[in-house]
Amino acid sequence: MNQKILFTDLDGTLLNDEKKISPVLHATLQKIQKNGHVIVLSSGRPLGGILPVKKMLQLDDHNLYISSNNGSQVLDCSRNQCIMEKRVPLEDIRHILQIAEETDTYCQTYTDTQIVSPKEGAELSLYTRHIHMPYLCTDDIMGALTKEPFKLLAIDVTSHAHLEAFQKALYPWAEGRISTLFSAPQYLELFSSRSGKGNALRELCQHLDIPIENAMAAGDMDNDITMLEAAGTGVAMANATEGVKAIADIITEADNNHDGLVPVLLNFFEIEQSVFDTLMLPLL
Repeated sequence: MNQKILFTDLDGTLLNDEKKISPVLHATLQKIQKNGHVIVLSSGRPLGGILPVKKMLQLDDHNLYISSNNGSQVLDCSRNQCIMEKRVPLEDIRHILQIAEETDTYCQTYTDTQIVSPKEGAELSLYTRHIHMPYLCTDDIMGALTKEPFKLLAIDVTSHAHLEAFQKALYPWAEGRISTLFSAPQYLELFSSRSGKGNALRELCQHLDIPIENAMAAGDMDNDITMLEAAGTGVAMANATEGVKAIADIITEADNNHDGLVPVLLNFFEIEQSVFDTLMLPLL
């Protein structure tokens, strides 16, 4: 069999704006797995924020992987084993938090099990609305970390320009050290330059001995760009940023609320439309 692999972003791509998956897209993923192909849930979310989505999808753990924290951690679901981890050094965390304090920027990080936040407020409330993880609020974030985290996340609920200014304040120090990319207008992701969704794609394909040309990646935000560039076929959602669309091989006709992924998945994985006719799930 000519095994293929799908790397799919979650928010704005696989999930609609209500953070749900449609029946027809769900059936498509199940058929992809049934035909022996691999699915990778690839997100900026921490692992604890992806596991509830995995549970909702009810996919077979065989040939299912999770690429979390913008490719900083890759989990083999069949073995419940991490096969790749790339963390941010504590001295880098300390420097970023210092710049965040100097620029009055909200910036949280994570342990392996919880969010570590500098305060309660609108930023944490926005984040935990959809990422249902326990959190710790503390004035001493560094003291709460027992080992190097995978990423930090700067949040601003009102001013994208403020996050852009914070991003600029980290350079040139961050060059070649820390990647800073937006996963939403309100979210600036900060993670090791050794990781990234694109690097995770390449390393997992090599690990599974799947040619890059057999890899499809789909996304909508700037933190997906390296993944789309690395894949044999890069798919931008109709609702994607202009930067994502500019590097994509395919732009979906419909957005994430109208099963935009389904037609390109049917074509790439060679699935007949008749499969959905029998399920009475017409394409939207």
